[in-house]
Amino acid sequence: EFGTAIETLVTAVSLIKQSKIAHDDRCKILISSLQDTLKGIEDKSYGQRARHRSRSGSPRESRKKHRHRTRSPRDRNEYRRSSEDYDGKYSRDHRRR
Repeated sequence: EFGTAIETLVTAVSLIKQSKIAHDDRCKILISSLQDTLKGIEDKSYGQRARHRSRSGSPRESRKKHRHRTRSPRDRNEYRRSSEDYDGKYSRDHRRR
């Protein structure tokens, strides 16, 4: 929910700044107000994430849980070679039957 609000405010500020009337005093006040609101929501959002992290352990522990291993190109090539070997062997064995 915070993410949607933040995105909406950022879009609104951007559109107003790009408009022809962006230099009008009322627009400047509106932009300032929207930016203040945005900062408040971002602070609330950050506070909520910090509280969530403190319940689930340290930030480091949290990152460990979500970290996944990506295969290196060498690992992928090794996998391809082994699967090609398997496919070739399977085809030969299958043909013998």
